[in-house]
Amino acid sequence: MLTLLPLAILILIALVLIAFYLWRPRLGVIWFFSALASLLVWAIILTLRIRLPESFSLGANQSLISFSFLTNFSLNQTSWPFSLSLTACLVGMVFTSLSQPTPEDHTATRWPIWPVALILCALGLWSIFAGNINTLLLAWAAFDLSWLAMMLLTRKSGFAALFPLAIRMAGLFLIVGASFTRPPGVTINLPPINLQTNTLLFGGALLRLGSITPVVFTNRTTSQRKFIYYYSDLLIAATALAIISQCARVGLLPSITKFAGMIGLVFAIVNSFLWLLFARQLDAHRYWLLGCSGLAVVACASQLEEASQALGTAGVLLGSLIVFSRRQQPQLRPIFVISGLGILSLPFTPAWQAASLYPEPNLAFSTSPAWIVILVAHVFLVAGFLLIIFHSWPPLNGLAPWLALVYSTGLVILPLSHWLVLIFGSPGISNALQAFPSLGSGWAGIAVF
Repeated sequence: MLTLLPLAILILIALVLIAFYLWRPRLGVIWFFSALASLLVWAIILTLRIRLPESFSLGANQSLISFSFLTNFSLNQTSWPFSLSLTACLVGMVFTSLSQPTPEDHTATRWPIWPVALILCALGLWSIFAGNINTLLLAWAAFDLSWLAMMLLTRKSGFAALFPLAIRMAGLFLIVGASFTRPPGVTINLPPINLQTNTLLFGGALLRLGSITPVVFTNRTTSQRKFIYYYSDLLIAATALAIISQCARVGLLPSITKFAGMIGLVFAIVNSFLWLLFARQLDAHRYWLLGCSGLAVVACASQLEEASQALGTAGVLLGSLIVFSRRQQPQLRPIFVISGLGILSLPFTPAWQAASLYPEPNLAFSTSPAWIVILVAHVFLVAGFLLIIFHSWPPLNGLAPWLALVYSTGLVILPLSHWLVLIFGSPGISNALQAFPSLGSGWAGIAVF
């Protein structure tokens, strides 16, 4: 039952704030309650770690509401890191949105983006909490319809939304196909134990990642609205990477495994190189997300669930920092340095499980050379993040002290959540010391440079 609490809080408060804005448009009040709701949900997800696994069903014989099919919500050790990442992304978005550089003053058109962010986050949590295919289908379809409505309402033309939406619809058709791999009436729980079902789920998630494409904005598109579009990219990536991490537990069909690994390698090397070239641009976060996602796909094809999860959460949380940190001052640079440790596969860092993608040093030249491509992509991602750290963004000097504090708090939440995932996630920091002598920390050390 507690798994529904964050969703209910976000949707209820968002609807109340939208109604309040239509009655009395006071952006300060709407932002305050949006910030309060985001912090509350983040704290609830963090607290639910002590109750794992937690599940709740609608449509079962003993549930309050009956459906013609079973809808199951589940929070476990695989979905918890992504749900915490998603809520941390929401906190970062709400807290830093007031301080974003806005050269144009469109006060009349700056309708509150924060209730929209609450609704999108609730739908993202719904898909991450999905305990079976029925729930996942409903969550992804609801998210896509909400995203389309946002595009149509905030743009002069919704034609630009058709291409990414068509890609996601193709992914939904794969999920529908996965539901037919079992006899009628039999519910397919997540993660599935059937390789065919797992492969179709993987394909649907991969198509959702492929829908993260650049959007051409019109001259009338305000900076605040661009901000919500970038935020939706983070949510799409998080929900897809959560499924890919679950698929890594069972594996894919043998005939698809090598092909999936090749797709991941191409994703990783191409997008990490583009990230290195365009890291300073405003919409370069897409290259970061797809580069990290490519490495997570390679880990999934290799059945390395922990590595896929580590790379997925690093992509989402550090991608959030990249999107939201468009103002800086020297005092904030330690936040970025600590965050940058999150992509290094070194002992006692949040992505240390990613070192399992590399062979042991004594086996480096007797195994597949694919690890060299992985290493190069890893180096590109780290180098691009270093460019972000030392780039001269607009300073915080012109902001009121309370705005600077709110902005800093929103950024701190992101690396804090990443390190909390390391400490409380699966398998956690306690296994790092045991695993690392045999995982080739030498190759991980090369990735630092």
